[in-house]
Amino acid sequence: MLAGNGHGVSDGRIQTNQITVSRRRKATQENAEHLGGTDLESWARHVHADGVDWSPQGQPLLVIGMHTDIDERARAEATLQAERLRLQLALEAAQMGTWAQDLTTGRLEWSDRAGSILGLPAEGLPGDQDTLLTLIHPDDRDRFHQAVTRTQEGGEALAIECRLCRPGVNIRWVAVWGKLSQDSVLSGRQLIGVITEISDRKKTEEALREKER
Repeated sequence: MLAGNGHGVSDGRIQTNQITVSRRRKATQENAEHLGGTDLESWARHVHADGVDWSPQGQPLLVIGMHTDIDERARAEATLQAERLRLQLALEAAQMGTWAQDLTTGRLEWSDRAGSILGLPAEGLPGDQDTLLTLIHPDDRDRFHQAVTRTQEGGEALAIECRLCRPGVNIRWVAVWGKLSQDSVLSGRQLIGVITEISDRKKTEEALREKER
């Protein structure tokens, strides 16, 4: 089990001043000399005090240590961090916000930018789908609901453009994309996606249509 977890084991015997190093530890540290020497005094500098076995008289008898190679994990974490940074930069460049819905509870979560696109403060963001539907223009509401339902129940990718309508606020167009999360073990079934405002594009399209008439 230790080998499977990338652990190596070593122990140093006080009486003989000798160190025994497992093959796994030699592999991860290249060789015993890399630890600072093969004598106990040099090697013990790398061992936590909790790894000492004491005699009833309070004398140290055996020093036990364990070494874990975390290079691969560190590289994976660095890669993940870089991917997150690239995603963040891409979203900022595209002026997109992110959102997620827990399909078990129905709870919705929004990024700060998504809240700005909806034109709502953090405390006023819709926390469930029914509340979100009240923000959708009445003429687009059924179409939006049907598209989301197809994604939730059938796994179809969500891609829809619709209008937001609130009293006292100009109508704005948004584009919404989403997909079901495949990580059902760690995070449960989730619908995750992005949202961006497309009001300017819609105005341009409308102007072109008027010009062509």
